[in-house]
Amino acid sequence: MLALVVDDNELNLVIASKMLENYGFEVTKAQSGIQALQSFNSKKPCLILLDCKMPDMDGFEVARKIRQIEEINDLKRTLIIAVSGDTQPESIARCKESGMDNFVSKPVSVETLYKIIDDYRNLMQKDDSPVDKKALMASADDDAEWAEELLKLFLSDTLERIKEVEESIKSNMDNEMITRNFHTIKSSAASIGAVKLSQISKELEELSRTVKVSDISDKIKQFKEEMKTVENFIKSGCRDLGR
Repeated sequence: MLALVVDDNELNLVIASKMLENYGFEVTKAQSGIQALQSFNSKKPCLILLDCKMPDMDGFEVARKIRQIEEINDLKRTLIIAVSGDTQPESIARCKESGMDNFVSKPVSVETLYKIIDDYRNLMQKDDSPVDKKALMASADDDAEWAEELLKLFLSDTLERIKEVEESIKSNMDNEMITRNFHTIKSSAASIGAVKLSQISKELEELSRTVKVSDISDKIKQFKEEMKTVENFIKSGCRDLGR
């Protein structure tokens, strides 16, 4: 999954980028509205975190132009989240009028940002497949053979990590190994479009930092069940990966 972060303030750019990387995104950056449009046209990110106030072209104009490009070229709607220190109702309304989907105030709260993304991705899941095929194909640059290879690499790596987790549980080892493995699975699952698996992994990563393994056995069972559906999807031949 590719996200575009747009802000003319270098510090804000770095902070927001790190938040999205921790969620599981690959991040590209732009420091002006013009750069943002160039990046959108060349890379087609699935999410844009867009500063409203920039000197050359503000976020409102950028959003309007992106929506025009999407309409003309029949592109899937990109999630655009406005970022601004101005929280007046009329300013938030202006964001929506320009085509932005949601709004976060500065300084950006990681909890608020993640919730917006989680809600949107859950809404966009239109079938029972454990893998969001459009997200997968975006990661694979629309190459079906490469998409299948990514899935196989994910499966091989994740099954090894599950073994490490199970060994850690049996040996009553420190939770650090468990936390580290679920952190990695969270990101890699998101990259191949395994949205639900990524979300469960995120929850396990957070829980393993604060509670005993015995207290998260139900969540681990849920993870294994979802992982099995992803594994079956991959082993079935990953049919119909095209857009």
